[in-house]
Amino acid sequence: MKRLLVSLVLVVAVSSLFCSCASIRTARQFNGLDLTVEKTTAVENLNASVSGLYLLGRIPILTGDTRGGGIIAFNKDTASLEECVDYMTKRAKADGAAKVVDLVSQSGSQWLGPAGFFVLWWKNASVSANGLK
Repeated sequence: MKRLLVSLVLVVAVSSLFCSCASIRTARQFNGLDLTVEKTTAVENLNASVSGLYLLGRIPILTGDTRGGGIIAFNKDTASLEECVDYMTKRAKADGAAKVVDLVSQSGSQWLGPAGFFVLWWKNASVSANGLK
């Protein structure tokens, strides 16, 4: 039992170095092309993603902190589409966008099997959109 507990602590500690990410990537160079049919000015293309480690697929252990700017959040359920959209739209507004269009989202979870002691899941959410003035 003691060996199992030490192994579990070691796996969580090592995985915290490689998981639990919240990031936003932007592109602002459009080579003079419009992003929409409307007469608006493109601010940027945004792509936000949040991921984390969950116990039994429901209880968050380590996730990306959408409010702290890329830091790890402990016991906060942030790897969801709702949190990811909120994260991305706040950034678009801060960068001067009046609206976002062409929003595309994706989310999922993956059981880690024996590597996660049969009780750990990896969840992620990703959202992409164009910010317009």
